[in-house]
Amino acid sequence: MAVGINRRTYNGWLLKYPEFKEELSDIDESLLDFAEQQLIKNIEAGKEHSLFFFLCNRGKHRGWQDVRKLAAPKLKGINININYVSAGSNPPPAKIIESVVIEDTGDDKDSNES
Repeated sequence: MAVGINRRTYNGWLLKYPEFKEELSDIDESLLDFAEQQLIKNIEAGKEHSLFFFLCNRGKHRGWQDVRKLAAPKLKGINININYVSAGSNPPPAKIIESVVIEDTGDDKDSNES
């Protein structure tokens, strides 16, 4: 009820009034424009996190991606999905935010072999 109507009314208006749906779409686009402008300002200011975010999302074709690689010979071929949950989030998000791939290092020797 953040806007003073319940969810059923909101969803009904989306179906019944195309102009309501269009106005909401325009608001979303304006927020996206604002966020992109702020990201560009941060990039221009040399803020590393913003630079990395931009490169990982828009520079994939050049090899930029947020991938964590671990070397663990006994676990090779296992994919681990990591979910980040902020304190107090209920229910926790189901979306996978990061994927970690365990790679083969070529060293399959046990520590007691010589």
